[in-house]
Amino acid sequence: MSKCLYYRASKLEAPQLYPFDPTKVEFNDPVPRTAGTLITPYYPLKTVKDGQVVTVKVPVLIQTPALLARWGYQYRKEYKSHQIQVDINEDEKLFKKTLRDLEDKIKQTLHENRALWFVKPEKFTPEFIDDIFQGILKENVGRDGRTYDPSMKFKIKERVEQGQKIKAVTMADMANGQSFPEIIKVSDISAGDYIETLFHVEKLWLSREGKIYCPLVMKQGKRVAAQNHEVNMAIGEFSMAK
Repeated sequence: MSKCLYYRASKLEAPQLYPFDPTKVEFNDPVPRTAGTLITPYYPLKTVKDGQVVTVKVPVLIQTPALLARWGYQYRKEYKSHQIQVDINEDEKLFKKTLRDLEDKIKQTLHENRALWFVKPEKFTPEFIDDIFQGILKENVGRDGRTYDPSMKFKIKERVEQGQKIKAVTMADMANGQSFPEIIKVSDISAGDYIETLFHVEKLWLSREGKIYCPLVMKQGKRVAAQNHEVNMAIGEFSMAK
């Protein structure tokens, strides 16, 4: 089981990474919106509070190992979207399996709840869900027919501070072996950099066009040296995010 679930119990406590079992992810009831339907996932995390073992509903925040940002930070003008795509190489088999298991859990839940969630539940066979679910991992096949490392794409949101739009991501640089992280802009991430990322599996989105999306929202990141593929602590240790 991958130890990649990020949770911070309070501002007074350091964030920690917990074992993440995708089969335990649960979902709130669908909420209709103008352009589609929103379903919010959460994780029932067992933790200790005041000496007692309790179960708390926490956001599905996942920390990645060091992964290659092949194209670096990108801005898609036609969609007005900011994003970073990372490759998952063969060294990260456990993390890749975790994401595959999460995809399977999502599809299984959609099928099991079809009678409660959908107007035409008979349509939502496993095959139909496979067809309309856009997935978390993207398989990459070259023009030569060769299969390359799968990738995942992070959405970068913006927020407004003092009348200015800024990227809602805290990014640090530790690629040069410095003792303390240097705070940088997410747009400083260049093609070929390795980054550790904290991302939020924010929602399932059932669009009116008949597609099911699972956007991954980047919250924090850290640029690391290419050979540093081991995650020792939650990257939120340096965070200045509120």
